[in-house]
Amino acid sequence: MRVTLLIPAALILVVAGPARGQEWNQYNGQQDFFSVNFPAEPTIRDITFESEYGLTLPARVYRVEDATGKYSVTAVDYTQAEKMHLERQAKCKAAGGDGDQCNNPGRADVRGALVYASWSFLKRGS
Repeated sequence: MRVTLLIPAALILVVAGPARGQEWNQYNGQQDFFSVNFPAEPTIRDITFESEYGLTLPARVYRVEDATGKYSVTAVDYTQAEKMHLERQAKCKAAGGDGDQCNNPGRADVRGALVYASWSFLKRGS
């Protein structure tokens, strides 16, 4: 009976050995205020991101590629989005636009950012 109790314990030790070599580390993206687990230190690349309503915003891609797969996080800076939309609206009105032609979707752009990014990601896969 004691042998049967030792078999599951031995299996746990055998399975846990390879998993121990693949430690994931918590990475704190202090510049972009996020935290994520990566299997290694990520490479960081500055890019631009087009929002749902056509703004070009600064962004960074944090990426790790190793034998286990590809992992990435994209952080987009929306802090100036509402201001940029207001400036766009003012230019439109100054050029003689009115009504729906010069609307300001600033708040909708910020509120819908996560949904838009998710939808864009899903479309990319098909």
